Amino acid sequence: MKVTQLLGADLSKIPTKDLLFKHSIVVALIKKARKKGGKVGGLTLSQLMKLDSLIVRELRKRGVNAHKVKRSLNRMLPFQIKNPYVIVTGSVFYGTPHDLDFMVFTPLKIEEDPIARVTKQVLEKFLPTYVHWSNAYYGTPFSTFAPIYNLELTPPVLSRKYAPMYPKNYTNPISIDLHKIVNDLPEKQTLIKNFIHYAPAYHLFLIPKIPIYYFVPLYIRLQRMFPVEERPEIKALKGGVHQNCIPVYDLTLRKVSFKITEM
Repeated sequence: MKVTQLLGADLSKIPTKDLLFKHSIVVALIKKARKKGGKVGGLTLSQLMKLDSLIVRELRKRGVNAHKVKRSLNRMLPFQIKNPYVIVTGSVFYGTPHDLDFMVFTPLKIEEDPIARVTKQVLEKFLPTYVHWSNAYYGTPFSTFAPIYNLELTPPVLSRKYAPMYPKNYTNPISIDLHKIVNDLPEKQTLIKNFIHYAPAYHLFLIPKIPIYYFVPLYIRLQRMFPVEERPEIKALKGGVHQNCIPVYDLTLRKVSFKITEM
């Protein structure tokens, strides 16, 4: 529904997350109208101000303070969960390699860790077929390595970058241009969209059920992005997400500087 259609619409039938999104657009249009004058987005300043009041009133009926929600959302900046999370290690740094070793920093087997598993699935489409995957069972590799990705939470983005596929044909032993492989990996890759939701009416974050290895740093950071008197409640998500919850974070991989560490 366009903003111009909201004036005559039944706002009570619009889900909270959509109404909050429309309100953010109306606020932006009001700022623009005050600066330029005339109609903006098909509405005059007085119409926009009226629409702003109607939306704020409807949200208040649902126990949602639109201005407080805006302040809360402004605090939700990206933050890291694991640094590093994906590294390259092994024989590629010693003589003639016969494969390429990628390691994920999880104490669990990759197949048993839902986030590590989706990380492997997402990155495999960008990598040669001779990549061998392992977990950091002992918390660190025992040979030379270089970090590739951190694991972080980022607010949703609209754009996505795709990298080319590599051919499956290879010989053994193989020649590996490691820098080209790493350079061709995308700078940022979304693993799970809408990973964390926020319930404005309860100042509550809803998190999927994940291993404690990820949950602890995530819990701490979500709490401590707010001052003590405004600390949110954080709960594991059970069942489906209510329509009045807002998706505030995607789970993403963020590429890091490629720096070889000798072990």
